[in-house]
Amino acid sequence: MPEALRAAGWLLQTHHEVFGERDEAVPDAEWLERCGRAGTPVLTKDGRLRYRPEEVAVIVQHRVKAFVLARRGLRAAEQVDRFQRNREAIVGACTEEGPIVYSVQADRIARVFPP
Repeated sequence: MPEALRAAGWLLQTHHEVFGERDEAVPDAEWLERCGRAGTPVLTKDGRLRYRPEEVAVIVQHRVKAFVLARRGLRAAEQVDRFQRNREAIVGACTEEGPIVYSVQADRIARVFPP
């Protein structure tokens, strides 16, 4: 998926590129804090992120801007398509003050946090 988004002009870093061999062991709270401190928007397929208290606390404290795929089980091409179709809306939402979490749907993004 990252290669396809890069080919479409997205500038991004993957979890593995940032954390290397620690990739699988890095707690969500750690990478969310890192993104928040850097002002880097988050693209993720972890739709449960906004329901876990530790992650919510980090999202709020570090003013994270997250864009979460709304449907589980999407193939990589479908994930790319959803981000790409909603690119303009995602870029626009990135101008908002965090914390924000948007659900990335087939044809739109919808703010889900804070309500």
